Amino acid sequence: MAVKINNETAPLRTELRNGDIVEIVTDSSSRPSPTWLSFVRTGKARSAIRHHLRTINLPESILLGQQLLSQALVNLGIAPELPAPLVERLLNESSAKSLDELHADIGIGKRMAALVARHIFGLIGGESASAPIDHNSASELEPVTICGTEGVSVQLAPCCLPIPGDQIVGQLRRDQGLLVHTSDCGVAKRQRVKEPDRWIAVKWGMELNRRFETRIKLLINNEKGILARVAAEIGESDANITYVGMDEDKEHVLHQLRFTVQVKDRVHLAGLLRNVRRVNGVTRILRERN
Repeated sequence: MAVKINNETAPLRTELRNGDIVEIVTDSSSRPSPTWLSFVRTGKARSAIRHHLRTINLPESILLGQQLLSQALVNLGIAPELPAPLVERLLNESSAKSLDELHADIGIGKRMAALVARHIFGLIGGESASAPIDHNSASELEPVTICGTEGVSVQLAPCCLPIPGDQIVGQLRRDQGLLVHTSDCGVAKRQRVKEPDRWIAVKWGMELNRRFETRIKLLINNEKGILARVAAEIGESDANITYVGMDEDKEHVLHQLRFTVQVKDRVHLAGLLRNVRRVNGVTRILRERN
């Protein structure tokens, strides 16, 4: 129900550092929350949380997932009552054993209703007899909104690490999860040529109450204390450092620093880059892509 890190109360989603002393506060009446799926790191943790949510709140999860999917289908002009052949195809392609299991997955956040609905939209497009749908709207579908807290159903591509403010596109993977890339990502462009039908329009939501990781690269003079000065300036810019790497040139004159930092959006990142650029000894700084 709570955690103390180095004798201070901290949020459960706090990322640990080497040497931290952790005290776990438990309570017999405390139960796992679906929001934990958005930040736990191990597959074992995700599996245990999902199992609990399924078994304890299964009827509620099924009902909620059914309502969310029906709403998403109506938004696409599809009647919520799907014909049996279409349901059979959907279950085969989604690896769900039953429609109740699919609805439960949506209800606990393992799958996004909007993505399942769009998958159904694609299945209907290839069938002669199907539920009513306005095919003229196929190219004008409203983009799926991304908030960054959807959990495992939506992930940010590690190749380009999109942040709010970036133009983004979504890749529908075969397990119906969504992988979000920046529009100019080279990896995304190559994969889009191979499977153009698996890409949809996405956009950032208005309320994004979290930090997003991005990579920056610096070229610095090899002088004493520069790493500490750069790290301090990043901290002063209200950004968290999650990774630091360094490459040295053959002449030992310049170093190339690589940071992974957590920022709010592109505006925040631009301010950070501007501040670090002013540090004595920094000759170049830019956001690293791919």
